[in-house]
Amino acid sequence: MGFMQAEAIRQEICEVGKLLYEHKLVTASEGNISMRLNNGEILITPSGVCKGRLEPAMLVRCMSDGTVCTDDTSGYTPSSEIGLHLRIYQERSDVAAVVHAHPPIATAFGVLHKALDGRYLPEALMGVGEVPVCDYAPPSSAGVADNIMPFVHDHNAALMARHGAVSWGKNLWQAFDYMEELEHIARIYAAVEQLGGAEVFDGEELGRHE
Repeated sequence: MGFMQAEAIRQEICEVGKLLYEHKLVTASEGNISMRLNNGEILITPSGVCKGRLEPAMLVRCMSDGTVCTDDTSGYTPSSEIGLHLRIYQERSDVAAVVHAHPPIATAFGVLHKALDGRYLPEALMGVGEVPVCDYAPPSSAGVADNIMPFVHDHNAALMARHGAVSWGKNLWQAFDYMEELEHIARIYAAVEQLGGAEVFDGEELGRHE
């Protein structure tokens, strides 16, 4: 599997955090990012810190059960959504990174409980793929992870009703790309619907043959 070592990824997590912030996929202290290390430990962003101002030493190193490692020197508390990250890692041995953000337009689709599928753009299924909507659960509750479970094996990302989006991937850049793609799709779909809508593709037009 070859998960990267902690020393090599701290800066990468900070870079992704900055991009999430600059691309307005998060604001203030919203969102969280994690990576799984070679030894099964988790490196995750701290609670209450702006993702655009992360520093490598702020990242919290945790055991696979979410307990902060005894030799962690960050001085921070891990993100309150660590349970979501851990459940995805438990279910997907091939996943090495998880990104949770609040992309504005995609979040609005989640509020409306409208999935991001291929109904307008076949390209929407070629990258991130179909992005389903999970049922609502209070932020940071166990229900958030529970509601992701029906989709975690067959999708690369999901919208969380009234709670943003989450994406996962074999590396951090893949997880980030999926988050960026789903917001781009959401913006296009919102524009299409504001302009009066469009004919929806069927399976054959999308290149799918049952």
